[in-house]
Amino acid sequence: MGRLIVSIKPFADDEGDTYEADFIDVSRDVVLNGVGKLKQYLDNNEFDIGIFRHANFSLKLVNRNGKYSDVDGINTIFKSTRSNSIVRLEWDANPVLFSLGFHPYGEFGYSERQLVGDFFLNDDSLRGRANDETVRFDCLGKSVLFDQETVPFAAIAVNDLLSVVVFKCLNQASILRHLTVDAANITLDIDHAMDDKTLGDLENKTVTEAFKKLLKYANSVLRIDGSTVIVSPRTVGTTLAFTFRGAGSLNGKENISDIFDQTSGVGRVKNLVEVKDTGVAARNEDSITKYRVRKTVIEFLPVSTEANRQAAADAIVAEFGDPKQEMKILVPMDHDRLGITVLDLVKVDYPLRVIALEGSDLPEYGSAQYDVDFYAHEIQDIVISDALDFKVLSIVKDFNKEVCIFEIREVS
Repeated sequence: MGRLIVSIKPFADDEGDTYEADFIDVSRDVVLNGVGKLKQYLDNNEFDIGIFRHANFSLKLVNRNGKYSDVDGINTIFKSTRSNSIVRLEWDANPVLFSLGFHPYGEFGYSERQLVGDFFLNDDSLRGRANDETVRFDCLGKSVLFDQETVPFAAIAVNDLLSVVVFKCLNQASILRHLTVDAANITLDIDHAMDDKTLGDLENKTVTEAFKKLLKYANSVLRIDGSTVIVSPRTVGTTLAFTFRGAGSLNGKENISDIFDQTSGVGRVKNLVEVKDTGVAARNEDSITKYRVRKTVIEFLPVSTEANRQAAADAIVAEFGDPKQEMKILVPMDHDRLGITVLDLVKVDYPLRVIALEGSDLPEYGSAQYDVDFYAHEIQDIVISDALDFKVLSIVKDFNKEVCIFEIREVS
């Protein structure tokens, strides 16, 4: 069994302006199964466009000595508000230390801690219980910062590129305090000039609300790598990150526990895209003939030029006009799989599975007797060639069961 290390970095002063220099290890106070599932997903479930967010996960701690009580508690570690203290998750695949032969104690037989991520403690929905002397917090991904800040509308100028608008939304003190924002890390697939900022309906919107509209139009995604914000086209990575292998693979060790929710991708097809309140539309006629009309509407209108609006519609039809198979893959947790991130390029090597009929041995080809022996039984329910490329759309990490679930989509 692996070990999950949980640490908290509270504020160092009463005003909540600075954090303590070091994290406090609270792992011993985490109750059994006290860390909920961690999921990274897109906030736009219709398209693989938008903000990759970490879902809230719960953290349940023993609070017998008042260590995690509010700031007025005698023994509490919190000097200022508990909210926005930083919670760090690390995972160790094999925490058991032992010696092998003449090697020094602990030199072999264990793995190093792997950083899972840093999150914000939130006590808005704090739950305490006297009978078991515990306290339950929610922990939030760093993308929650975008929910807590509005668009700097006055700073947006006419003819700002959409990438500049994104940068201005991110380049705010409350966000910069926790995240690294660099214009060099902001690249949009469609980066038009915003010729009338009132067309985008961004005033008094949160940054999250603005990005839901803007990133869909720009055919791009936002993700947080450590503490660095990266905005890019939705294109998959160029380096193979991992190969999932089934029981019949001849190319490596099996690592797939299950494949489920496999679909053809027809449900995600968008073969008619209309730009709202305009005559601009994009169509995939072959797809419409085969799957009938599957329509979506772009409601964000940051530009008035018809050609630029057409480009946004064309981009969505190009990606979603034809179905691409999707599936979820369950694998045991290890350091390599924890290192896989969204939009990574992966492959699936899942050939035919060959088994013996019940009560019989596997045939030995080349040594079988006609009319006596028999062929092996082939299971053909799911067969996936490792010639296909897939990209990662979402990730679920279950530290209690020590498994990961990857949702992947075929790349054409």
